[in-house]
Amino acid sequence: MKTISINELRNSTTQTWSVKDDSVRGCHTAYISEVKPGDMVVIDNYFIMVTEEEPKQGKERKLIDIDEFEKRAKKTADTGEYAGRLNDYRDSNVYICDAISEISDNDTSIYYSDILDFIKENPEALADAVSEGLYEVGSGQNYDLYKHGQAAEYLTIERDIYDNLKGGLTVAAVDFIKYDLKLEEVPEELLELIDEWTDEADSNDRMRDIPDKIREYLNGDGEEVDE
Repeated sequence: MKTISINELRNSTTQTWSVKDDSVRGCHTAYISEVKPGDMVVIDNYFIMVTEEEPKQGKERKLIDIDEFEKRAKKTADTGEYAGRLNDYRDSNVYICDAISEISDNDTSIYYSDILDFIKENPEALADAVSEGLYEVGSGQNYDLYKHGQAAEYLTIERDIYDNLKGGLTVAAVDFIKYDLKLEEVPEELLELIDEWTDEADSNDRMRDIPDKIREYLNGDGEEVDE
């Protein structure tokens, strides 16, 4: 498993590098002046992380199989009904709060029959929507049961995600390692780190903040380029 320091890149004769991104191709060409620490560049058909300085010899990490890592990490990751949808935003620049709002909006019922079903099953949610200011009653406007029901369902979904935020972010972090980095073995210590990072996560963080911490921790674990 390799890393390469930014100084090594700058001292090489190569002036352009393939840098990993979220495009369909998976990478783009960048001049050496555009490459920065934390980027992953293609060297010998592998993505290699660029570090700030020469990597230092550290203690040997205990590695475990990715499937065992996934099983242990997700065992206590409660995602409720909707928090698992955060996985769709993993490693993106979207703020967590914006992702939650978008999921809540997209999953709110639009058909009258579905809205009525929600109201029948969750009548208390109507009062919650009013108390949270998502729907006004008695303000001189004509009352609309369907809009009131939608506001209540939106709030219910939003609360479900916030209540299970840690679990949703945990699943997103594990799937980032398994499916985006495509690692077959992972340092066991990452289990504790992900637990810590998801505990500390704030809704004003970006979805990619934890993946960035994972990249920094792994500090150059090679990932083969798909062709």
